[in-house]
Amino acid sequence: MNDSAWRVWVVFDTFDSGQRYFSDAQFGSTKNALKAAIGYRDLLVKENAIPLRAYDGNGYHIQDKRNTSGTVGICLAKDKAENPGRVSWQCRIMVNGKQKGISFSIRKFGYADAWKRAYLLRSQHLGSNAKAIPPEPPDWLVIWMHNHGIR
Repeated sequence: MNDSAWRVWVVFDTFDSGQRYFSDAQFGSTKNALKAAIGYRDLLVKENAIPLRAYDGNGYHIQDKRNTSGTVGICLAKDKAENPGRVSWQCRIMVNGKQKGISFSIRKFGYADAWKRAYLLRSQHLGSNAKAIPPEPPDWLVIWMHNHGIR
């Protein structure tokens, strides 16, 4: 018999639940196994006070601690926490079944253009054509761009 299973693995900050599987055979059906997996995941999230991702109704994440860009698969990356030398918008896409990160330098392209390049690549990869509006830069980045003469 070919048995499939749902896997639950919750990771947030320093919390790592480890993996737990909910097999169709163990729970009698795919539907029951999924229901059990979702219940277990929800319990872990509640017990460990893990914030859920909030959406704006159009499929975009609302900016929060887990996602500062507001767009899935795009993040603001810097080479070091204190006094960064390189800052870029990075998008993640799948190429031949493997995740690939592509960065667009803010120093080279500017804040808005680097964002648009990352957003357009991610959108093309997903087959969407929504508007590319960059989020407001964080305070530290405004200072960094000013100090480096970047717009």
